[in-house]
Amino acid sequence: MSSQNLRKELQAYIEKHGKSPHVTTNLQLAKPNSIVFYKLDESKKSQGLFWERFNKTSNKEIALLVSNVKPSGYEGAFCLVSPSQFLNAQKVIADKIYGKPSQKIIGVTGTNGKTTVVDMIRQIAVLNKLKIASLGTLGLLDANGSVIEDLGATSPSYLDLRRLLAENEDVFDFLVCEISSHALEQDRLFDLELDAAGWTSFSQDHLDYHKTMEQYFISKLKIVNKVCESGKLFLPQREEKLVDKVKAASSFPVEIAPILGEKLYDSSSPFFQCHYNQSNFELAFAISSDAFKLDCSASEVLQKIKSPAGRFDTVNVNGGFAIIDYAHTPDAIQNICLSIQKTWSDKKLLTIVGCGGNRDKTKRPVMAKVAFQNSNGVIFTSDNPRDEKPQEIIDEMLFGVSNWSKLSNVHVEVEREKAINLGLKLLKSGEFNILLIAGKGHENYQEIKGQKIDFSDKEIVLRAKDES
Repeated sequence: MSSQNLRKELQAYIEKHGKSPHVTTNLQLAKPNSIVFYKLDESKKSQGLFWERFNKTSNKEIALLVSNVKPSGYEGAFCLVSPSQFLNAQKVIADKIYGKPSQKIIGVTGTNGKTTVVDMIRQIAVLNKLKIASLGTLGLLDANGSVIEDLGATSPSYLDLRRLLAENEDVFDFLVCEISSHALEQDRLFDLELDAAGWTSFSQDHLDYHKTMEQYFISKLKIVNKVCESGKLFLPQREEKLVDKVKAASSFPVEIAPILGEKLYDSSSPFFQCHYNQSNFELAFAISSDAFKLDCSASEVLQKIKSPAGRFDTVNVNGGFAIIDYAHTPDAIQNICLSIQKTWSDKKLLTIVGCGGNRDKTKRPVMAKVAFQNSNGVIFTSDNPRDEKPQEIIDEMLFGVSNWSKLSNVHVEVEREKAINLGLKLLKSGEFNILLIAGKGHENYQEIKGQKIDFSDKEIVLRAKDES
């Protein structure tokens, strides 16, 4: 359907209902007045998934379904749009309902560090008395770091992003957001431009979706197409391989965030003792300096900003301490383990790690190997098993550790809570001084068989600490 015809469909809907419609790409959230965009194909699996999701919504009658294929047996109001026009059709409706966005947008991509850099930029803007919000894994946060909305995804759909910008036009002038490789590949920004962008790091992840590292990189590189004509892409100087790879693959001009020097971090928190968080800070400060015209120094900022939730979150336990961190890729595990060992070279590190179900299986043995090689002891456990059997995920991880069953410093505990309690027991005994609980960070749930069950690594640590 053409844009002109789609406008006619929308106008007819508004005249019929007398109010602006609810627009969504999430079928389960549909309302009686919803215009729902849903992409599917003719396959039995795709059609079945549509009806499964449709039957989960409490409103079986929606105002208009916009799709590239009509679901078999669907009798409601329907608008056919070709795949090539799918996003443009969303733009037509978003322009009609929400109007043109007024805010400036800063985007940050990267395998690891996106949440940290985005949160730092938000805090730096607040120190400069700017109206800003951040969007990503932690949700949509206002200037104070309070959750405005939890979207359940790192990067929302184009329609959700347009809605958030419109609904919060008076709340913030700047939006700094995480941009995942999935979002770039699926063009979820579509016609929205970035006033500035950052790329934190690049290492193995999401190969279940991208298939190869080269395709993963190509998806990430699409961020250069989203930066406005006057905008810049910033890269950390410490990420030399990434800088070289981006320069070799694109003619887009890049800005290098300089290394600020080790002495700057001497009196800062344990969070900033990690070299990768120093890199994250340098990237955030460089982007902020350009976007906000800062009137404060790096040292002033460093003393005032805090680490985001679930990122190198420390809890003192019987003379040692536990670290709760979101690290869930081989590179992130290696970075945090090496940083801990470098900063506390006289301490023994015990690492708890698992891998998510229904995700890149090739990284499982690599994760286990990296955790084992860079720790004094490891406990392999569950993460978010989703639809897979936890023990089978762990078995695949264990291929990365030769003769693991004969090693006294390797433990397997399928239940995550039991694994954490075992780690705390070994920490309290003095056998280890630092317990790293990796993989879930800020998450307050475990995803098992389609259900999100209340679960927090930090709450288990605090509860065990109080009981001791």
